[in-house]
Amino acid sequence: MNLDYVQTFLAVVRTGSFHKAAKQLGISQPGVSQHIKKLEEILKSQLIVRDRSKAENWSSRFSADGMVESSPWLYSSTLAK
Repeated sequence: MNLDYVQTFLAVVRTGSFHKAAKQLGISQPGVSQHIKKLEEILKSQLIVRDRSKAENWSSRFSADGMVESSPWLYSSTLAK
């Protein structure tokens, strides 16, 4: 699995927006969409509920911050972007 896909997913969850995540990560919005689509295909699951006003995490049980905090290498590489 590509780590960039996970970092993109976390940025979308944190910002609630594909556009804001793209800006934060320094990639295009279509690039963010492609990363999320590829990650969803790999995991065979819808991860993001797409809405014109915001992007929401599919599962209320998922905690992006908890995932990042429990993975120091992911945390530091996500903050670096």
